[in-house]
This record gives sequence, C-alpha cells and structure tokens, in this order.
Amino acid sequence: MQSRFKAASLVVVLAAFSLTLVGCAQMNKLKAKKAFKEANALYQQQDFKRAADRYEEVVANDPELTAAYFFLANSYDNLYKPSRKGEAAIDAFLKKAVENYKKSAAIEKDKVLKTRSLQYLVAAYGPDKLDDPSQAEPLLQEMIRIDPADPSNYAILSKMYEDAGQNELDAQTPVKA
Repeated sequence: MQSRFKAASLVVVLAAFSLTLVGCAQMNKLKAKKAFKEANALYQQQDFKRAADRYEEVVANDPELTAAYFFLANSYDNLYKPSRKGEAAIDAFLKKAVENYKKSAAIEKDKVLKTRSLQYLVAAYGPDKLDDPSQAEPLLQEMIRIDPADPSNYAILSKMYEDAGQNELDAQTPVKA
C-alpha cells in the first residue's frame, strides 16, 4: 500500500512538473510575441538599438520565431557605420549582424526572408564592410541554386570576379581574398 502511495505521489509530482514546463514554454512564447511586436514598431521607427534589444529578447524566449533573426541582424547592420570601422563597439555590431544573418539563412523557411538574409550577408562581406569576397562567393552560389532564374545573382557574382581580377576563364576557381 505504501509503495502504491509513493508511486502515485511520484506520478502526481511528475505531472505537475510537466504542466509547469509546458506552461513556462507557453509563457515564453507569449513574451516573445509581445517583444516581437514591440521590436517591429521600434524597427519601423528606425530605433535600431532598442529594436535589437527587443529582438534579442524574442530569440531568447522563442528561438523558433525565425523571422526575428533576420530583423535582429538587420538592426545590428543598421547600427554599423563604415566611417567608424575599427571601433570595437561598431565592429561588434557588424559581427552580430553576420552571425544572425547566418542563423536566419540557415533556419528560415520563408523563401523571401532566406533570400534577403543571404543578400544582406553578401553585402556584409562586400568592400564597404568586411571586404571578404571569399566568404561572399559561396553565398552567391547558394543564391543561384535557390533561384537560378534570377539574373541579378549572376551579375553580382560576375562583378565580384571582375573586381577580384578574374576573367571568365578563371571564374571556375574560388575568389581569393
């Protein structure tokens, strides 16, 4: 009798614990949705610092709200100022933008946001920012695989090869940074 009581008590405790976990997860999702709405309003007002803080809260509470990664990255990207390149705080914005564009491109199911993430990531590796065409090339190749009918991706890749001093015959080899 005593062991049945202990077993029943254990089941009740485990059930209560499970409900608590489910409840916490749902609360976090609600917090994330609220923060996402607030972040979007701040983003539209071009208050990118406060928007980034709110988007950070979104992804912390609900990493499955994948659109937040793109807007978080873009908020950091907008905080980066090429004229202040070399300042640790400014360079950190670009690093965070790249990290979140990568996350967005990797997990985003929406084709438009995935493509935008890749486009902005290519721009982050461009001459005005990180100036690393060797990182941009595979991204452009992926963009071409995603949408082979989009001529702009071919044009950007061609321009990158041209800027790197590679002619059409050399275009099969990777770009050297």
